[in-house]
Amino acid sequence: MKLRIYPSIGIARLGNGPATKEDVVFTPEVPWNNLFDENLEFRTKSGALKKQAQRFYIYECNDNGIPIKKIDPGKCDKIEWTVEVANKKPFWYDFNNSLDLSVQTDNLNLSPRFFEDKIAPGIDALQRNPNVLNKKKSNPKSENFRKELVNSPAPVTVSSSAIEQRKVISGKFPFPIEDHGKESLLAKVLGTDSKTVNLGTVEYHDGTLIFYPADGISASLNPSDLNTDFADNSNWYDDICDGRVTAKVTIGSKTYELNDAQSSAWIATAPPDYAPQIQPLSTMYDLVCGTVNRSYQTDFSLIFPVLYRLYRMQWVNLSDFLSPSFREVIDQLTTAEFEMLYSNSNEALPLREKIFNLFRNPIYAPENEPIIPSKTKTDITNLGAGTQAIKFPSYPGDGINYPGSPAQWFAIPPILYNELKKWRDGNFTSLDGNYTSMDELGKYYQTQYEIAEKDPAKSALLKTRAALETLYGGGFHPGVELTWPMRHAQMYKENTIIFDEVTEGNSFFGLREIRLSSANKEEQEGYFYKDFGYEINAMTFVIL
Repeated sequence: MKLRIYPSIGIARLGNGPATKEDVVFTPEVPWNNLFDENLEFRTKSGALKKQAQRFYIYECNDNGIPIKKIDPGKCDKIEWTVEVANKKPFWYDFNNSLDLSVQTDNLNLSPRFFEDKIAPGIDALQRNPNVLNKKKSNPKSENFRKELVNSPAPVTVSSSAIEQRKVISGKFPFPIEDHGKESLLAKVLGTDSKTVNLGTVEYHDGTLIFYPADGISASLNPSDLNTDFADNSNWYDDICDGRVTAKVTIGSKTYELNDAQSSAWIATAPPDYAPQIQPLSTMYDLVCGTVNRSYQTDFSLIFPVLYRLYRMQWVNLSDFLSPSFREVIDQLTTAEFEMLYSNSNEALPLREKIFNLFRNPIYAPENEPIIPSKTKTDITNLGAGTQAIKFPSYPGDGINYPGSPAQWFAIPPILYNELKKWRDGNFTSLDGNYTSMDELGKYYQTQYEIAEKDPAKSALLKTRAALETLYGGGFHPGVELTWPMRHAQMYKENTIIFDEVTEGNSFFGLREIRLSSANKEEQEGYFYKDFGYEINAMTFVIL
């Protein structure tokens, strides 16, 4: 018997409400589950913002690692959960833009023009807190003060034992490391004390683990005129974190250790999502699919999500509300025209072509759209032709730092654009039925996920997908939750399609087993405090 933790990647969102089951919302466990939920309550009775907690389960799997069913905690002698998280942002590098824009990649997430024509190269980044030095580089007897920039509490374990069912993950900034004793040398030098910066709370509940995120505290260690940027301030800390979730299950005389990359899970915390019913146009699940170059048998379930997300985006984005909006384009269709959306007939070709042409091509034509104005650069030779009408979506892209670059505008990744192209050409399976509105179609596809969830094997994989579909899959300037490294294959230990279809005739890019390439304890020792020097560039990414 094999055991695995699901979801394999979980997301919790910050809030200043209590870390209790009764006072939080939980990360969805079925995709599209809350699509039409009008009764979600995000405030406690006292007005605090509820945390979004993530629940983890242990599944029994067959010899090939395919989930069969949740384990029964009543048949286990003991279940222990361990969580190890950290916040390394003060130790890392300033954000400029995505370094992979200067790297040749072989996937369906990035246009080749980024590398071939250098339409928006990656920009080298400097270390945050550059005045905090690793003095061991010049003198082995000196101190590595930079280690204290990593808020890295010891692993926390909870179990069914009455005395260890709930624990706070107690962190500090700067963090006193073992080499320095109980006191932070960095704080001492700065004439202050370490600040308590807890990174979350974990709780054992009926065999599962609940991870509650922190409160959303962000502050300066000391008042400083260095704090001038929205993202890259030295002397700054917050309580975002991510890290590994492992487990130990004892059944009779046998103990199962779920601590390798193929059985453990990952948790990441993120800012609040104030409209969880509205999905990002390009999701993190789309990008995970795009890391693997493969073709898909296209049906309308691969097309509709992109159309529906853009159709609903006007409720959270002003540019999608202004006329002419994508929603207006769809709502002005007659009943007969609307039915052509999900038909592969030749009669429907002009309508499909009209809608396809509204989307920006991720290859980015040289005769690009009008530029996004910049206050920092007005070089007239860099202004772009501006001869095209503005395409959808009307969002800034990865090349926002380059006035005149067509990549100032966001384009859906090639994996989605290629499916839209097949839809335009009629190379897809039509959807049977008579649907007269986008919401009718949305409810139909929501039902498909609900049907799939009744299959225990699919249920496990849906938990990971549900978490990833709430996350932005671009543009990554600066990104919101998990950012640009996630669009590359080397991030994954496993990224395999287990089911080609969610339900019969509805593929949705299939259901995948997704596991991050997390390090074991021995490997982590070698690079947890890896210092790439004062500056990091695209070649460092290639080496990584």
